Amino acid sequence: MFEKYLAGVSFTENIGQISILSLTRRGATLHHIEEFRRASDSPVWFLQPLLQRDEKVYRKVKRVSVAVDHARLLFHVFPVDSELQDPGRKDQYAWELAQFVPEGTAADYVADHHVLLNNSQTGTQEVLMIAARREFVLAIQNELNRNKFDCGLIDAAYFGAESSGVYSHSEIKNKQIALIGCFGVRADIGILYNGRLIHYRFIETPTNGDIIAALEVIMQQWPVEEIAFYGQSLSNRLIQEVSEQFGKSSFAINALKGIQSVVDRRLLQQYVGREHVLAPSIGIALRKA
Repeated sequence: MFEKYLAGVSFTENIGQISILSLTRRGATLHHIEEFRRASDSPVWFLQPLLQRDEKVYRKVKRVSVAVDHARLLFHVFPVDSELQDPGRKDQYAWELAQFVPEGTAADYVADHHVLLNNSQTGTQEVLMIAARREFVLAIQNELNRNKFDCGLIDAAYFGAESSGVYSHSEIKNKQIALIGCFGVRADIGILYNGRLIHYRFIETPTNGDIIAALEVIMQQWPVEEIAFYGQSLSNRLIQEVSEQFGKSSFAINALKGIQSVVDRRLLQQYVGREHVLAPSIGIALRKA
């Protein structure tokens, strides 16, 4: 049976994760996971373990996708006329980007757009724009291509976690839930409907109380059945406080659930209780795979 090896890379300021999986019609198998600290000033330092290829499993990888730290990205949500088609839609996207980045620098950015919600009453769509420095994206692409890897997706870490959650917790596909990413300097809060993002916001330097307060406001408009979490700064205390406040099932994503594994058990033991930190890297590898 044809087996395709994929790698997902995620990173924060000083910590990176790499997950290597193979994919067949039967599903995904995890072959390698690695967590490492930044060891160079290179803007693509998080790719170094892949490029060194010290282990055989690295040499099997064909495609690499990257879940980008949100500190390297700009997020902006805005309405668009539902009936607006190209080129008018592209013109509005370009205008929104130009208003959002420093004056005169729009050409220095590349942007991706996600339609969150269609509002039939107002005739508009809510669009999430995610922008990154063009130079940074090109550095990732060039480094991978130079080392004979196919460059897969380069997307926000949140979407990697979203894909991981949907894959490992299949019930998410049939519910409306909140998905929260915790990274110390920020918390990303989204509402997923049947596994698809329909609302998004973030909070800077949040306390547990700030996250709970934001959820209270959001859930007035988008009631949820469950609340899922991931992230380097996630604490069991936050999960418990949210569960007690809202009386909802609250849990950390188990990124290893539902995935076959041939990883050494001693290595897997290092992630017991913190499987959620692997959600962006595993999810970005599987996203649209």
